[in-house]
Amino acid sequence: MLLKAATSKVMAGSRERERGKALETLGFGAFDALHIACAESAGADVFLTTDDSLRLRASREASKLAVRIENPVKWYAKVIAQ
Repeated sequence: MLLKAATSKVMAGSRERERGKALETLGFGAFDALHIACAESAGADVFLTTDDSLRLRASREASKLAVRIENPVKWYAKVIAQ
């Protein structure tokens, strides 16, 4: 349902790959780092993941990220509660 709400597609260019490499130095895996870089590049408000280790690392490095990383169920509950 949430995927159907997506309105844009981000292609990983040199800027996203560079940012991904920088995120890797913070301890993110290559695949996760590139996904986060693309979310930042797109100006996403939130990056949703069920990967607890990714969310834990993101909470530690939140000041260095340009996108919030949250659990989709908890995020959805917050959005509905508003």
